[in-house]
Amino acid sequence: MRRPYPWQHHKMETAMDFEHSTKVRALQSRLQAFMAEHIYPSERRYQEEVRSGDRWQPTEVIEELKQKARAAGLWNLFLPPNTVTQLIP
Repeated sequence: MRRPYPWQHHKMETAMDFEHSTKVRALQSRLQAFMAEHIYPSERRYQEEVRSGDRWQPTEVIEELKQKARAAGLWNLFLPPNTVTQLIP
């Protein structure tokens, strides 16, 4: 049987593994717990602060949540760990 493309030298029935790694599953769990404990309960307060304040300025609740996320190691996850510590004032 001739393969449709020359670079297809692997078996056609090979499946890709889309499972999350142990590290990612642990991070998901930590994020879900943080959301349940801090973010969701703060939604009403956020809406109230947005309605009553300057919409172009950060709200107090967001600034508080940023600090909690940093303390929990859940802030700026896309940056390498040493970069995050260098950026925190």
